[in-house]
Amino acid sequence: MKQDMLALLVLRRTPNSSRWLQRRLGTLTCGHSFCLDCITKNWDNQAERGVYSCPQCRQTFERRPALVKNTVLADVMEDLKRTRLRDAPPDHCYAGLEDVGCDVCKGRKMKAIKTCLVCQVSFCEDHLQSHYEVPGLKRHKLVEPAADLQDNICPRHNKLMKIFCRQDRQAICHLCSLDEHRRHDTVSADAERNERQKELSGHQRATRARVKEVEQELEALPLEMDSIIRSADEAVKRADEIFADFIRSVERRWSQITEETRTEQEAGLKWVRDLRKSLEQELVQMKGSGDDLERLSQTQSHVTFLQIYPRNYSIRRSTARPTRDVRTTQRFNNWALALTEMKDKLELFLKDKSAHLSLAEAPVEVLPPEQPHTRAQFLTYSCEMSIDNSHNSPASDSVTEEL
Repeated sequence: MKQDMLALLVLRRTPNSSRWLQRRLGTLTCGHSFCLDCITKNWDNQAERGVYSCPQCRQTFERRPALVKNTVLADVMEDLKRTRLRDAPPDHCYAGLEDVGCDVCKGRKMKAIKTCLVCQVSFCEDHLQSHYEVPGLKRHKLVEPAADLQDNICPRHNKLMKIFCRQDRQAICHLCSLDEHRRHDTVSADAERNERQKELSGHQRATRARVKEVEQELEALPLEMDSIIRSADEAVKRADEIFADFIRSVERRWSQITEETRTEQEAGLKWVRDLRKSLEQELVQMKGSGDDLERLSQTQSHVTFLQIYPRNYSIRRSTARPTRDVRTTQRFNNWALALTEMKDKLELFLKDKSAHLSLAEAPVEVLPPEQPHTRAQFLTYSCEMSIDNSHNSPASDSVTEEL
């Protein structure tokens, strides 16, 4: 139990426990244990100052302590190594459908933790140890696991593409740069990436700024919607008031025209009744005169005939005959024509696209009045003219417009 706790303390000092299983461990006089290779490199860097200290507790030593292997810890590590080899790793250590698998593992592959661009191979934690320990492999460039590793390999020369051709805008290997791209503008892929990364940072800043602007615009949209709704409600309310006033004005004028028409109708009917009465009286008188003339024509005595015969006989017309206003019927026709024309103009105005209401402000254009062409149009401008006979000057003529 004590050995297991000691092993756990050692393993806790590094995030890569598999690497510790391959190291030689030693214990300092202060009681802390370290990898012998690592503590040796650390003290080599401190040799110039002549002071050596424990990386854990910072205890200093006047002389460089002699490093010896901790056999107890070595035995514990061997037991732990055999235990790890004997126990199957948990399922989450194996590569899934979306994970990059180790290219070295046989059978069920473990998750790859690094990809070597020089070896063109992805490694799991165990198979990657050689790249940490073998001097020749330590110089290899390790990156995060890449599933598209073959995309970085030149299909023509099967070499890693580390160069970027700016003219053809494609990645190439060093053999391509010496062959078909030898006269092209080429730079290292890292340099091109850094330059494009700066551009990308600018694009990202611009995108974030635009996102902020769009978000602000979206936040302002509810206020804009409320403003539109209020404006529309006010416009509808105003339109209702205007059309209500217009309808009342039309109805008021309609009532006036109806009243005037009925007044004119009564005046015309009164003239007809008076004319009938006058004509009936005249008819009675004329029949009486006719009877007198008939009796005169039947007189046998010539002397009597000549004495009774009227010398200045004339047919007398009734002087009480009413005067007829010849404008009454014409006014009825004029009103009907004017109302019909007004209705047609109103319908044409409402159908005209240029007269449609819109939210945008439009300049008001005053159109000249349409010139009359038909009799009905001329009648709308008709008026009664009367001449004052008391003056001979043409300038004394007075014109009275018909209301």
